[in-house]
Formats: sequence, structure tokens, C-alpha cells
Amino acid sequence: MGNTENFPNITFALFNEFVQDQFSEDISLATVIMMLLTLTNNTTLLSLHAKQQHPKVKEEKNVKSAGWIKALACGLIEKLNGEVHTLQLDG
Repeated sequence: MGNTENFPNITFALFNEFVQDQFSEDISLATVIMMLLTLTNNTTLLSLHAKQQHPKVKEEKNVKSAGWIKALACGLIEKLNGEVHTLQLDG
């Protein structure tokens, strides 16, 4: 089962600053909310992804992007209906 920790107590101003620093100025509120819910509802998968990128023991493989993280990304791209450019900063 996923992580059951409480959501961080951050201000809207800090969240807004994060969105402006990380995404294109063309990103919609709907896309921001979709990304937020995708990340907060898949914490176990994202934790696994981080562990695969940074193995702790010799026998573990360093995996840059596993099939399941690619599938999650493809699902997000599909949901964005051609608006994937809003996730990227210009320059």
C-alpha cells in the first residue's frame, strides 16, 4: 500500500512559485491539478523509480527509466491531448 504521510503544509504562494519555476507559462490549472494528483496518488511508484535510479547495493541495477514509468508518462501525454509542451519551460 502507498505512503500514508500527510500532505506537506505549504502555502499557496510557495506552490504557485514552484509551478511558475517548473512549468511553461501556458500551463493550465487543470494540467497542474492533474500532475499534482498523478504524483500524490502514485508515491509508491515514484519511490520505486527513485530507488531504481540510485541503487544502494552492488547487485541492484541502475535503471534510468523502467517500462512502468514510461507507461505513466505515456498516459500523462495522452491525457494532455497535445498540450505536453506546457510541461516544459522555454529555453
